[in-house]
Amino acid sequence: MTQKHKELKAFIKKNYGKQENFADFLGYTRETLCYKLNNQLPFTVEDIQRIIDKHNLSPKQVVLFFFNK
Repeated sequence: MTQKHKELKAFIKKNYGKQENFADFLGYTRETLCYKLNNQLPFTVEDIQRIIDKHNLSPKQVVLFFFNK
């Protein structure tokens, strides 16, 4: 997991309890989510939009979760 996904992982734990639940929400296997959290696969625009829509993420949160280095 990269530093930029550290905050996303905390968000997942707070809102979904387990990564598996978050993966289910996005329609992915747990393995696919792990690849995304480890930057081996990108989060798609659709992934990010779905999370924004469900949780009313602010632009600051979106940058923090997905675009910080």
